[in-house]
This record gives sequence, C-alpha cells and structure tokens, in this order.
Amino acid sequence: MDSAHSARGTAPTPMPAVMAGYGLAEYGASWSDSDRVLVTVHGRDRTSDELPIGFVSHPVSRVTRILAPHANSKSWYDSRYDAPRAENADQVNVGLGKIAAAFALAGEKGIPTSKIVLAGFSQGGCMVAEYLLSGAQRPAAAAIFTGSVLDIAHPRQPTAGLAGMPVVLSGGDADPWLPAADLRATGTLLEALGADVRFQIFPDGDHVVRSQEMSLLGELVQGVGPRT
Repeated sequence: MDSAHSARGTAPTPMPAVMAGYGLAEYGASWSDSDRVLVTVHGRDRTSDELPIGFVSHPVSRVTRILAPHANSKSWYDSRYDAPRAENADQVNVGLGKIAAAFALAGEKGIPTSKIVLAGFSQGGCMVAEYLLSGAQRPAAAAIFTGSVLDIAHPRQPTAGLAGMPVVLSGGDADPWLPAADLRATGTLLEALGADVRFQIFPDGDHVVRSQEMSLLGELVQGVGPRT
C-alpha cells in the first residue's frame, strides 16, 4: 500500500527499545520536558521516523515526547487493507498490542491518555483506525492520513464509543493505494461512534503526508493542552 516517502527533513535521534520483531522508538522532547505524548504508526516499507521527522518542526514538539511503535519487517500486516479481515487479523492484533504498549509507557511516565494523540499514515493509518474501534485506551485525539478501517465493507464491531474525540481524516482524491470513498466511509463509521471528524481531501494522487497534514497534526497535539 505504501511506496513514496511520507516526510522529509532531518531525522531526530531515536532511542529504540527493541522487542522480538518489533520496537518502540522515542523522539522529540525529553520526558522531563514533555507534558504530552504523540504516538505515531508508520506505513508499509517505512521506518519509525517518518512522522516524527515532519512533526519536530512544529513548535509544540518542544514539549512533546513522540513514541513510535515499529515493525522490524516494516509491515504491520501482509495482505491488502481491504482484504477479508481474517487474512490480517492475527498480525493486526499483535500490532495493536504494540500501540497499547506505547500508551502504557506514557502512563508509566505520568502522561494520562487525555494528553496522548495517536497518528498514522497509510498502513499505519489503518492501524490507527483499527485501534479506535478496538476499545483499547482512548487517546485525546487521532489523525488518520490516507488510512481506512480494515475490510471497510465488513468492519469489526466497535467495542466503545468515541464521543467528542477530534479525528483528522485526510488523503488525496486520486490516491492509487486507497480510494477516497474508503476514506470517507471510515469517517462515516467514526462519526457514528461520536467522533468529531475533520475531513481534508486534497486534489491530487500523491501517496505522502503533506505539510498541511502535519500542520493539522500539530493543531491536534497543541489542542490537548499542558498537564494540570
């Protein structure tokens, strides 16, 4: 699903904690300087720094710790996002556990879920959508860049509502990997669960994270406010 580079710039220095087949890289402000956390999920054939690279230029990054779960294979699941969910279910469930581990680490460091934003691009965006439906710890806000609920024609039964959660859902109207119709269908599903979905459809077919999308992500992270 992923082929082009999603963000450009100078990569921050990671501090990975490697698990079997997976890792958790850390970027951005130190824990002592952070009052919020951004959890980012990479796309297929990408690395953990793809979203942090673009985000570190935003002013709020100075008080944001970035946690980036990553698959060492650079893929969260093998089949297409619109394949029958059973084809990807086992891999997806493992990946969702790695996202949950990032939330757990933030909690250990004193950052509540009300100060956590979750974001992903492409295959990572699909993982974010699945996480929101899973009933796991709920973030304060989420961004899904060119992503969709898996097997959108037969989505999993949500286990929790998303009342009032801000969600940015964006992508190109001619993206070759994910039709805008599936992006919109995902937004409709999230809205039905109570999420406050903000659509941003771009008039292009670029499979990238655009600077405008990084600005939207910065606004979400800025919006959670400092710890009180």
